[in-house]
Amino acid sequence: MNIEQKLRERSGSACELCGSTDKLQVYAVVADSNDIDKNVLICDTCVEQILVPGKMDANHWRCLNTSMWSTVPAVQAMAWRL
Repeated sequence: MNIEQKLRERSGSACELCGSTDKLQVYAVVADSNDIDKNVLICDTCVEQILVPGKMDANHWRCLNTSMWSTVPAVQAMAWRL
C-alpha cells in the first residue's frame, strides 16, 4: 500500500484540514518524508492557499477550529502553522 492509499484510509478520503473530498493530494509536513505520520492528505484549495499566501482566504481556514483537535500529529502541526 503506497502512502496516498494509507492517507486516504486514515482520513476517510477527505481533506485532513477542511474536510473536502475533491482533488486530494499528499502534502509533506516534513520535506521528503515517506512516513505517513509526517504527511497529510489535503485538497487543492488548501494546497494553493498554503503555497500562495496572497490567496489566503481567512474564511476557508475556519475549518482549523476542528482539525486542530485531530489526533494525528502532522495535522496538528499544519493547523498550528496556519
